[in-house]
Amino acid sequence: MLDLTVLEAMDFGVPRNFWTMNRKEPPKEFGVYVILRPASGSPSFLEHSTGGTYRKDPTTSPSSHLYHRWVNETPIMYIGAAGLTSENKTTLRGRLSAYQRYGHGQNGVSHEGGNRIWQLEDVKDLTVTWKQTPGIPGKLLEDKLLGLFELAHGCLPFANGRH
Repeated sequence: MLDLTVLEAMDFGVPRNFWTMNRKEPPKEFGVYVILRPASGSPSFLEHSTGGTYRKDPTTSPSSHLYHRWVNETPIMYIGAAGLTSENKTTLRGRLSAYQRYGHGQNGVSHEGGNRIWQLEDVKDLTVTWKQTPGIPGKLLEDKLLGLFELAHGCLPFANGRH
């Protein structure tokens, strides 16, 4: 089962608050990051996402859709990667900075994936942890973690839309 103990054993860093994290804190390396919800139990959702807009894509989902996507008994909300291929040079700092700026409502910021977290009522309590994969695309480890999550829960994390 993929949980905090497994992430710690895999040398993921200490989780820090994602909403208030200094954008220069994540390293300029490839890697994988995991968004965690410290609270347990059923979530409440905001009527409107805190996220900005990108290409006029909708940022708010109906709460019925969000409840349908919810995965019980896990703090893992989203698993993402920096450095999707050896040609894609996006770093943990770049990906997490874009993700955070998007969630803070900045328009025109591109971060595909994980947007459902921005409708969680306790979004400002979410944490993030990451593991560097220097020189190796983070997508490889992301796929392994998503596979472990699917084995344990029968689906992807709440905010992941696809592998």
